[in-house]
Amino acid sequence: MKQIFDIALAAPVWQIRIDDKHGLLAVEVRDADTLHTSFSVLDVKTGALLLSDYKTREPWYVGLEDIHQGILFFHGIGDRRFGSHKGITAVEVKTGKLLWQDPEFIYYGFIPDGLLVKKNEALEAPLSLIDSFTGKMLTTESENASSSAMPTIFAAYQANRRLPVLVPGHYPDSSAHFSTLQQFLESKINITVKDAIDYLETKDFFILGFYNFDANNQRCYRVAVFNLEGELILKEDLATNLEGLGLDNFFIIQNSLILLKNKSTLLGYGF
Repeated sequence: MKQIFDIALAAPVWQIRIDDKHGLLAVEVRDADTLHTSFSVLDVKTGALLLSDYKTREPWYVGLEDIHQGILFFHGIGDRRFGSHKGITAVEVKTGKLLWQDPEFIYYGFIPDGLLVKKNEALEAPLSLIDSFTGKMLTTESENASSSAMPTIFAAYQANRRLPVLVPGHYPDSSAHFSTLQQFLESKINITVKDAIDYLETKDFFILGFYNFDANNQRCYRVAVFNLEGELILKEDLATNLEGLGLDNFFIIQNSLILLKNKSTLLGYGF
């Protein structure tokens, strides 16, 4: 296992989106002190930053909606009291070029033929199909299909998009599996494990994320990677002084292990 990248971001990570086909990782970071939001995109295989610290005209009331086919999609905010999403901006990752923008569209999600959007927030609002590269309405069979069928098509497509991304199972200390994993960790690295363990297995490795308390009685989160013979091959301290438990601390895409360290650093290891 070889480290591919170690990227310190400008502010804490707010959310991550994945373009599974192109192996791209889009990251939204938010600086609550300056009320600025920025976005970066990296190649998970090489660690190359394809877009770094990208900012939109609106500094704060904007967010990362998705990344798909090499395009970033941002949303604006409709009602700031509730943070509802409204408006879509599409930016090409490779060039940082604005492709299109519509202040009225509300993002719904992708299907194979394009991007589904709404014109209002009502649950029963009809869905329209647009070209994700231009923002123009499409007149295809999918657009003319029954609107009630589109959510089913969307759900199936989203499930396929998630398949290449491996995420760990989460086992709190009340789980039947917790004690088995706890005993393994304590026997291998001589550490007292508390609260919960995250577990992910591949054909060559298994990865455990776990909590324990340091000498100052602060809760820490660490990750340990073992080969199938049970030999430790990697150990990373990801966070300290934690008040509670969290999720989404690590995942795997395209044979790359991605770790989030101290909320603002991305680490990548290749298999």
